[in-house]
Amino acid sequence: MTEDMAQNIISIEDQKNLQGGLKLTDIEDNKRNVSENEISVGQKLIEYLKSTNTTIILPQINFEENRILFPILKEIGEDPSNVSVLDKLAAPAVNILQKETYEVLPVCPEHPENLLTTTRICCSECNSINVKKLYLVEHKVCGFIADTEIFGQKNVTDIATCPKCEKNITNPKRELRSLGFWFLCSDCGEKFDNISNKLFCRKFNHDFDINSAEYLSVPYYSVNNSSSADVDTITLLTKLSKAIETFGFSTQKFVKVIGRSGVPHSVSIHGKKEDKQVSVFFRSSDKQLPDVDVNSIIAECADLPESFNILICIPSISSEAKAMARYTGTSIITGKEYDEVFSQLEKLVAEHINK
Repeated sequence: MTEDMAQNIISIEDQKNLQGGLKLTDIEDNKRNVSENEISVGQKLIEYLKSTNTTIILPQINFEENRILFPILKEIGEDPSNVSVLDKLAAPAVNILQKETYEVLPVCPEHPENLLTTTRICCSECNSINVKKLYLVEHKVCGFIADTEIFGQKNVTDIATCPKCEKNITNPKRELRSLGFWFLCSDCGEKFDNISNKLFCRKFNHDFDINSAEYLSVPYYSVNNSSSADVDTITLLTKLSKAIETFGFSTQKFVKVIGRSGVPHSVSIHGKKEDKQVSVFFRSSDKQLPDVDVNSIIAECADLPESFNILICIPSISSEAKAMARYTGTSIITGKEYDEVFSQLEKLVAEHINK
Protein backbone atom coordinates (compact mmCIF):
# COMPACT_ATOMS: atom_id res chain seq x y z
CA MET A 1 0.00 0.00 0.00
CA THR A 2 1.39 3.43 -0.93
CA GLU A 3 1.70 6.25 1.59
CA ASP A 4 -0.88 8.33 -0.28
CA MET A 5 -3.31 5.44 -0.29
CA ALA A 6 -2.80 4.82 3.40
CA GLN A 7 -3.68 8.44 4.11
CA ASN A 8 -6.99 7.96 2.34
CA ILE A 9 -8.16 5.16 4.66
CA ILE A 10 -9.84 5.81 7.97
CA SER A 11 -10.94 3.18 10.49
CA ILE A 12 -14.32 3.04 12.22
CA GLU A 13 -12.53 3.59 15.54
CA ASP A 14 -10.92 6.75 14.15
CA GLN A 15 -14.36 7.88 12.99
CA LYS A 16 -15.70 7.46 16.54
CA ASN A 17 -12.82 9.58 17.87
CA LEU A 18 -13.54 12.28 15.30
CA GLN A 19 -17.13 12.63 16.48
CA GLY A 20 -15.83 14.45 19.54
CA GLY A 21 -15.47 17.66 17.56
CA LEU A 22 -12.87 17.34 14.78
CA LYS A 23 -14.27 17.71 11.30
CA LEU A 24 -13.10 15.26 8.71
CA THR A 25 -14.83 13.22 6.07
CA ASP A 26 -12.41 10.86 4.37
CA ILE A 27 -12.33 9.09 1.02
CA GLU A 28 -12.16 5.30 1.05
CA ASP A 29 -9.25 3.28 -0.31
CA ASN A 30 -8.34 4.59 -3.77
CA LYS A 31 -8.33 1.02 -5.11
CA ARG A 32 -12.10 0.89 -4.67
CA ASN A 33 -12.81 4.27 -6.26
CA VAL A 34 -13.17 4.90 -9.97
CA SER A 35 -10.33 6.57 -11.84
CA GLU A 36 -10.68 8.98 -14.74
CA ASN A 37 -9.35 6.24 -17.03
CA GLU A 38 -12.07 3.84 -15.86
CA ILE A 39 -14.72 6.51 -16.44
CA SER A 40 -13.31 6.93 -19.96
CA VAL A 41 -13.54 3.16 -20.47
CA GLY A 42 -17.19 3.36 -19.39
CA GLN A 43 -17.87 6.04 -21.99
CA LYS A 44 -16.20 4.05 -24.76
CA LEU A 45 -17.99 0.89 -23.69
CA ILE A 46 -21.46 2.43 -23.74
CA GLU A 47 -20.79 4.09 -27.10
CA TYR A 48 -19.69 0.72 -28.52
CA LEU A 49 -22.73 -1.08 -27.09
CA LYS A 50 -25.04 1.51 -28.58
CA SER A 51 -23.34 1.32 -31.99
CA THR A 52 -23.71 -2.47 -32.04
CA ASN A 53 -27.23 -2.45 -30.54
CA THR A 54 -25.99 -4.66 -27.69
CA THR A 55 -26.88 -4.55 -24.01
CA ILE A 56 -25.12 -7.69 -22.71
CA ILE A 57 -21.40 -8.17 -21.99
CA LEU A 58 -20.65 -11.90 -21.95
CA PRO A 59 -17.48 -13.60 -20.66
CA GLN A 60 -15.28 -16.10 -22.46
CA ILE A 61 -13.82 -18.79 -20.18
CA ASN A 62 -10.40 -20.07 -21.22
CA PHE A 63 -9.99 -23.29 -19.24
CA GLU A 64 -6.53 -24.04 -20.57
CA GLU A 65 -5.05 -20.68 -19.54
CA ASN A 66 -7.30 -20.26 -16.46
CA ARG A 67 -8.51 -16.88 -17.64
CA ILE A 68 -11.90 -15.19 -17.78
CA LEU A 69 -11.99 -12.77 -20.67
CA PHE A 70 -14.45 -10.18 -21.92
CA PRO A 71 -13.81 -9.87 -25.67
CA ILE A 72 -15.85 -6.66 -25.91
CA LEU A 73 -13.10 -4.85 -23.96
CA LYS A 74 -10.63 -5.74 -26.69
CA GLU A 75 -13.01 -4.15 -29.23
CA ILE A 76 -12.60 -0.79 -27.48
CA GLY A 77 -8.84 -1.13 -27.09
CA GLU A 78 -8.76 -2.38 -23.50
CA ASP A 79 -7.35 -5.47 -21.81
CA PRO A 80 -10.01 -8.22 -22.18
CA SER A 81 -9.03 -9.72 -18.80
CA ASN A 82 -9.60 -6.46 -16.89
CA VAL A 83 -12.68 -7.60 -14.95
CA SER A 84 -12.06 -5.01 -12.22
CA VAL A 85 -12.96 -2.12 -14.50
CA LEU A 86 -16.33 -3.74 -15.24
CA ASP A 87 -16.87 -4.33 -11.51
CA LYS A 88 -16.24 -0.66 -10.79
CA LEU A 89 -18.64 0.41 -13.55
CA ALA A 90 -21.26 -1.80 -11.85
CA ALA A 91 -20.63 -0.28 -8.41
CA PRO A 92 -23.56 1.67 -6.86
CA ALA A 93 -21.74 4.99 -7.13
CA VAL A 94 -21.38 4.56 -10.90
CA ASN A 95 -24.35 2.32 -11.73
CA ILE A 96 -23.52 2.13 -15.46
CA LEU A 97 -23.58 -1.68 -15.58
CA GLN A 98 -25.53 -4.34 -13.75
CA LYS A 99 -23.62 -7.43 -12.62
CA GLU A 100 -25.25 -10.86 -12.92
CA THR A 101 -24.12 -14.49 -12.58
CA TYR A 102 -23.24 -16.17 -15.87
CA GLU A 103 -21.78 -19.45 -14.54
CA VAL A 104 -20.72 -21.02 -11.25
CA LEU A 105 -17.70 -23.26 -11.68
CA PRO A 106 -16.60 -25.92 -9.18
CA VAL A 107 -12.85 -25.66 -8.65
CA CYS A 108 -10.30 -27.76 -6.81
CA PRO A 109 -9.97 -26.77 -3.12
CA GLU A 110 -6.22 -27.37 -3.29
CA HIS A 111 -5.72 -25.54 -6.60
CA PRO A 112 -8.57 -23.00 -6.86
CA GLU A 113 -6.69 -21.03 -9.53
CA ASN A 114 -7.10 -24.00 -11.88
CA LEU A 115 -10.41 -23.84 -13.79
CA LEU A 116 -10.08 -27.11 -15.69
CA THR A 117 -12.20 -29.49 -13.63
CA THR A 118 -14.19 -32.42 -15.03
CA THR A 119 -16.59 -35.00 -13.62
CA ARG A 120 -15.68 -38.66 -13.23
CA ILE A 121 -18.15 -41.50 -12.67
CA CYS A 122 -16.93 -44.18 -10.26
CA CYS A 123 -17.97 -47.58 -9.02
CA SER A 124 -19.91 -47.21 -5.79
CA GLU A 125 -18.12 -50.27 -4.37
CA CYS A 126 -14.43 -49.98 -5.34
CA ASN A 127 -14.25 -46.37 -6.68
CA SER A 128 -12.85 -47.59 -10.02
CA ILE A 129 -13.52 -45.34 -12.99
CA ASN A 130 -13.68 -48.40 -15.28
CA VAL A 131 -17.47 -48.29 -15.37
CA LYS A 132 -19.90 -48.72 -18.24
CA LYS A 133 -23.62 -48.18 -18.62
CA LEU A 134 -25.78 -51.10 -19.78
CA TYR A 135 -29.37 -51.00 -21.02
CA LEU A 136 -31.88 -53.81 -20.46
CA VAL A 137 -33.76 -54.52 -23.69
CA GLU A 138 -36.67 -56.82 -24.70
CA HIS A 139 -37.21 -58.10 -28.22
CA LYS A 140 -40.98 -57.78 -28.55
CA VAL A 141 -41.28 -60.48 -31.23
CA CYS A 142 -39.77 -63.38 -29.23
CA GLY A 143 -39.76 -61.96 -25.71
CA PHE A 144 -35.99 -62.28 -25.25
CA ILE A 145 -34.63 -59.97 -22.52
CA ALA A 146 -30.94 -59.10 -22.12
CA ASP A 147 -28.60 -56.16 -21.84
CA THR A 148 -27.28 -54.34 -24.91
CA GLU A 149 -23.92 -56.15 -24.75
CA ILE A 150 -25.67 -59.51 -25.23
CA PHE A 151 -27.38 -57.96 -28.26
CA GLY A 152 -23.89 -57.12 -29.50
CA GLN A 153 -24.20 -53.33 -29.39
CA LYS A 154 -23.58 -50.46 -27.00
CA ASN A 155 -26.64 -48.44 -27.96
CA VAL A 156 -30.19 -49.72 -28.34
CA THR A 157 -30.66 -47.96 -31.66
CA ASP A 158 -27.70 -49.88 -33.16
CA ILE A 159 -29.12 -53.37 -32.48
CA ALA A 160 -29.69 -55.17 -35.82
CA THR A 161 -30.27 -58.84 -34.83
CA CYS A 162 -31.84 -60.78 -31.95
CA PRO A 163 -29.28 -63.30 -30.56
CA LYS A 164 -32.10 -65.73 -29.58
CA CYS A 165 -34.43 -65.88 -32.58
CA GLU A 166 -31.77 -64.52 -34.97
CA LYS A 167 -34.34 -62.35 -36.73
CA ASN A 168 -33.22 -59.06 -38.25
CA ILE A 169 -34.34 -55.92 -36.43
CA THR A 170 -35.08 -53.21 -38.98
CA ASN A 171 -36.87 -50.73 -36.71
CA PRO A 172 -35.38 -50.79 -33.17
CA LYS A 173 -37.81 -48.19 -31.85
CA ARG A 174 -40.81 -50.35 -32.75
CA GLU A 175 -39.37 -53.85 -32.29
CA LEU A 176 -37.46 -53.31 -29.02
CA ARG A 177 -38.64 -52.21 -25.60
CA SER A 178 -36.22 -50.48 -23.20
CA LEU A 179 -36.74 -51.80 -19.66
CA GLY A 180 -34.15 -49.72 -17.81
CA PHE A 181 -30.43 -49.49 -17.23
CA TRP A 182 -27.68 -50.14 -14.71
CA PHE A 183 -23.93 -49.74 -14.37
CA LEU A 184 -21.28 -52.44 -14.46
CA CYS A 185 -17.80 -52.11 -12.95
CA SER A 186 -15.28 -53.89 -15.16
CA ASP A 187 -12.80 -54.18 -12.28
CA CYS A 188 -14.85 -55.69 -9.44
CA GLY A 189 -17.79 -56.92 -11.53
CA GLU A 190 -20.35 -55.14 -9.33
CA LYS A 191 -23.65 -54.12 -10.91
CA PHE A 192 -25.38 -51.10 -9.43
CA ASP A 193 -28.08 -48.56 -10.20
CA ASN A 194 -26.48 -45.40 -8.82
CA ILE A 195 -22.98 -44.31 -9.70
CA SER A 196 -20.64 -42.27 -7.53
CA ASN A 197 -19.55 -38.86 -8.88
CA LYS A 198 -16.19 -37.28 -8.24
CA LEU A 199 -14.57 -34.15 -9.57
CA PHE A 200 -11.15 -34.37 -11.20
CA CYS A 201 -8.49 -31.65 -11.14
CA ARG A 202 -7.05 -32.20 -14.60
CA LYS A 203 -3.94 -30.05 -14.30
CA PHE A 204 -2.73 -31.69 -11.08
CA ASN A 205 -4.21 -35.13 -11.79
CA HIS A 206 -6.22 -35.92 -8.67
CA ASP A 207 -9.82 -36.48 -7.58
CA PHE A 208 -11.73 -34.49 -5.01
CA ASP A 209 -15.19 -34.79 -3.55
CA ILE A 210 -17.86 -32.45 -4.86
CA ASN A 211 -18.74 -31.44 -1.30
CA SER A 212 -15.20 -30.17 -0.73
CA ALA A 213 -15.12 -28.13 -3.95
CA GLU A 214 -14.70 -24.37 -3.99
CA TYR A 215 -16.98 -22.44 -6.33
CA LEU A 216 -16.08 -19.58 -8.66
CA SER A 217 -18.83 -17.26 -9.78
CA VAL A 218 -18.27 -16.00 -13.32
CA PRO A 219 -20.18 -12.77 -14.00
CA TYR A 220 -21.69 -11.16 -17.01
CA TYR A 221 -22.76 -7.53 -17.25
CA SER A 222 -25.67 -5.67 -18.78
CA VAL A 223 -26.42 -2.00 -19.30
CA ASN A 224 -28.38 -0.73 -16.31
CA ASN A 225 -31.57 0.50 -17.94
CA SER A 226 -33.06 1.48 -14.58
CA SER A 227 -30.85 4.55 -14.51
CA SER A 228 -29.67 7.14 -17.00
CA ALA A 229 -26.15 5.81 -16.82
CA ASP A 230 -25.23 6.74 -20.34
CA VAL A 231 -22.66 8.80 -22.20
CA ASP A 232 -24.66 12.01 -21.68
CA THR A 233 -24.82 11.45 -17.91
CA ILE A 234 -21.08 10.78 -17.61
CA THR A 235 -20.37 13.79 -19.81
CA LEU A 236 -22.58 15.95 -17.58
CA LEU A 237 -20.85 14.76 -14.41
CA THR A 238 -17.46 15.44 -15.96
CA LYS A 239 -18.63 18.95 -16.87
CA LEU A 240 -20.04 19.51 -13.37
CA SER A 241 -16.81 18.25 -11.82
CA LYS A 242 -14.76 20.72 -13.85
CA ALA A 243 -17.14 23.52 -12.90
CA ILE A 244 -16.57 22.77 -9.20
CA GLU A 245 -12.81 22.75 -9.82
CA THR A 246 -13.00 26.35 -11.13
CA PHE A 247 -13.84 27.37 -7.56
CA GLY A 248 -10.56 25.91 -6.32
CA PHE A 249 -11.81 22.45 -5.32
CA SER A 250 -10.00 19.22 -6.11
CA THR A 251 -12.59 16.69 -7.23
CA GLN A 252 -13.11 12.95 -7.64
CA LYS A 253 -15.97 11.26 -9.45
CA PHE A 254 -17.75 8.08 -8.41
CA VAL A 255 -16.17 7.65 -4.98
CA LYS A 256 -17.21 6.34 -1.60
CA VAL A 257 -17.09 8.97 1.14
CA ILE A 258 -17.03 7.80 4.74
CA GLY A 259 -19.64 9.49 6.93
CA ARG A 260 -19.37 10.30 10.62
CA SER A 261 -21.04 6.97 11.40
CA GLY A 262 -18.18 5.12 9.70
CA VAL A 263 -20.47 4.02 6.85
CA PRO A 264 -19.24 4.69 3.28
CA HIS A 265 -21.61 6.52 0.93
CA SER A 266 -21.55 6.41 -2.88
CA VAL A 267 -21.04 9.96 -4.15
CA SER A 268 -21.12 11.00 -7.81
CA ILE A 269 -18.73 13.94 -7.33
CA HIS A 270 -16.75 14.86 -4.22
CA GLY A 271 -14.84 18.13 -4.00
CA LYS A 272 -12.46 19.35 -1.31
CA LYS A 273 -10.87 22.75 -0.72
CA GLU A 274 -9.08 23.34 2.56
CA ASP A 275 -11.82 22.95 5.20
CA LYS A 276 -14.69 23.01 2.68
CA GLN A 277 -16.24 19.94 1.07
CA VAL A 278 -18.88 19.45 -1.61
CA SER A 279 -20.67 16.15 -2.22
CA VAL A 280 -22.87 15.79 -5.29
CA PHE A 281 -25.37 12.93 -5.52
CA PHE A 282 -26.88 12.34 -8.96
CA ARG A 283 -30.02 10.38 -9.80
CA SER A 284 -32.11 10.43 -12.96
CA SER A 285 -35.14 8.69 -14.38
CA ASP A 286 -37.67 9.05 -17.16
CA LYS A 287 -40.23 10.24 -14.58
CA GLN A 288 -40.36 11.81 -11.12
CA LEU A 289 -38.04 10.01 -8.70
CA PRO A 290 -39.86 8.05 -5.94
CA ASP A 291 -39.74 9.54 -2.45
CA VAL A 292 -38.21 6.37 -1.02
CA ASP A 293 -35.17 6.72 -3.33
CA VAL A 294 -34.75 10.42 -2.63
CA ASN A 295 -35.15 10.01 1.14
CA SER A 296 -32.47 7.30 1.25
CA ILE A 297 -29.99 9.73 -0.34
CA ILE A 298 -31.06 12.52 2.01
CA ALA A 299 -30.30 10.15 4.91
CA GLU A 300 -26.81 9.65 3.48
CA CYS A 301 -26.36 13.42 3.25
CA ALA A 302 -27.29 13.72 6.92
CA ASP A 303 -24.31 11.47 7.69
CA LEU A 304 -22.00 13.95 5.95
CA PRO A 305 -22.57 17.09 8.07
CA GLU A 306 -19.17 18.64 7.26
CA SER A 307 -19.95 18.55 3.54
CA PHE A 308 -22.08 20.91 1.45
CA ASN A 309 -24.43 18.31 -0.04
CA ILE A 310 -26.17 18.70 -3.38
CA LEU A 311 -28.71 16.21 -4.73
CA ILE A 312 -29.33 16.44 -8.48
CA CYS A 313 -32.61 14.77 -9.47
CA ILE A 314 -33.66 14.57 -13.11
CA PRO A 315 -36.38 15.38 -13.94
CA SER A 316 -38.08 16.11 -10.59
CA ILE A 317 -38.99 15.05 -7.04
CA SER A 318 -42.10 15.53 -4.93
CA SER A 319 -42.74 18.59 -2.73
CA GLU A 320 -42.58 16.29 0.33
CA ALA A 321 -39.09 15.13 -0.63
CA LYS A 322 -38.00 18.73 -1.16
CA ALA A 323 -39.26 19.61 2.32
CA MET A 324 -37.29 16.74 3.82
CA ALA A 325 -34.16 17.90 1.97
CA ARG A 326 -34.53 21.45 3.29
CA TYR A 327 -34.94 20.08 6.82
CA THR A 328 -31.59 18.26 6.59
CA GLY A 329 -29.80 21.10 4.80
CA THR A 330 -29.47 19.22 1.51
CA SER A 331 -29.60 21.42 -1.58
CA ILE A 332 -31.79 20.10 -4.41
CA ILE A 333 -31.34 20.65 -8.14
CA THR A 334 -34.04 19.45 -10.52
CA GLY A 335 -34.70 19.96 -14.20
CA LYS A 336 -35.15 18.25 -17.53
CA GLU A 337 -32.33 20.00 -19.37
CA TYR A 338 -28.69 19.43 -18.51
CA ASP A 339 -27.80 23.09 -19.18
CA GLU A 340 -30.36 24.13 -16.58
CA VAL A 341 -28.85 21.69 -14.07
CA PHE A 342 -25.34 22.94 -14.82
CA SER A 343 -26.20 26.61 -14.20
CA GLN A 344 -28.00 25.78 -10.93
CA LEU A 345 -24.98 23.87 -9.64
CA GLU A 346 -22.59 26.71 -10.49
CA LYS A 347 -24.83 29.12 -8.60
CA LEU A 348 -25.08 26.88 -5.51
CA VAL A 349 -21.33 26.26 -5.31
CA ALA A 350 -20.57 29.96 -5.77
CA GLU A 351 -22.94 30.83 -2.91
CA HIS A 352 -21.33 28.16 -0.71
CA ILE A 353 -17.82 29.50 -1.42
CA ASN A 354 -18.80 33.03 -0.45
CA LYS A 355 -20.29 31.99 2.90
